[in-house]
Amino acid sequence: MTSSDFTELRQLVTEAGLLEKSIRPTIVGFITNVALLLLSISVFFLTQHLGIILLNAAFLALIYGRFGLLAHDLGHMQVFKSKKANNALGYICATIVGLSHSWWKAKHNAHHAHTNHHEEDPDIDLPILAYSEKQALEKKGAARFIVKHQAWFFLPIQLLAAVSLRYSSWKYVLKPRKNTEFVLDLFLSSLHATIFLSLLFLTQEWWVALLFILVHQHLWSLYITSIFAPNHKGMPIMEEGTAVDFMREQILTARNIKPGILTDYYYGHLNYQIEHHLFPTMSRKNMRKARKIVKQFCKEKNIDYHETSVIQSYVEIIQHMHEISLCLR
Repeated sequence: MTSSDFTELRQLVTEAGLLEKSIRPTIVGFITNVALLLLSISVFFLTQHLGIILLNAAFLALIYGRFGLLAHDLGHMQVFKSKKANNALGYICATIVGLSHSWWKAKHNAHHAHTNHHEEDPDIDLPILAYSEKQALEKKGAARFIVKHQAWFFLPIQLLAAVSLRYSSWKYVLKPRKNTEFVLDLFLSSLHATIFLSLLFLTQEWWVALLFILVHQHLWSLYITSIFAPNHKGMPIMEEGTAVDFMREQILTARNIKPGILTDYYYGHLNYQIEHHLFPTMSRKNMRKARKIVKQFCKEKNIDYHETSVIQSYVEIIQHMHEISLCLR
């Protein structure tokens, strides 16, 4: 495998017109999400029925996920040619979710640059989970106990994703920086918190508001982790000194989920994770077409292209978590 192979693949994708920007799907998605968000907000003013309020918590969790996926795409410059235009809409989507867009871009870009790398990929650098024996052996105290049994703890821990994301986002927001980004991040994050909490506690009884937050945040956590966990968890970890080129690294550390109309919608086309990591600026609507090109190219070059079902992806993840924890028993 050489860099010329990636040049060849990129040429094939470019000639197919798959790297051209696509604005319409994102605008349609954004307008649809805004309409659904307004519908969810209206529920608070129309009823105090506990069952409906909790169903709305689940509905809003889905809406948050959809806005998060749009923010992800905009952070990758998939939509507009202008960086400012991508950032502007990206900040709006991220604010609706309540996360710092600049923090997300910095974190996610580090993931793309060092996918499944020890101490460099923030997505596998977690305090209470280990994705390699090296990470497992470094754990101490309660974290070591959890990692020792992490195959059992993995799914329940996914419920805490929203807490982890908000903590990391606010930690970044409150870190002083000598630019306008600091002021903008602080203002937008505070604006989200003020509107969200005011809407809840001014329209509902305090205990209902707290229950709504609990259900909403946990379900949002499950949605976003169900999208991102299958992408790389349980795939090869790049050890220090591992010498592989960009293309091989991106393919071997990623896992695709088999395509389908519902699957593509649910994952926001991130089920085409191999194609996304090879061409992060590619519009989501072109991923399915790119898959055919990349899959055939890998076959010709004898590269392992890993694609599986949703259920099998979790089987592989849990098995991997179990195998890693064996070094602590």
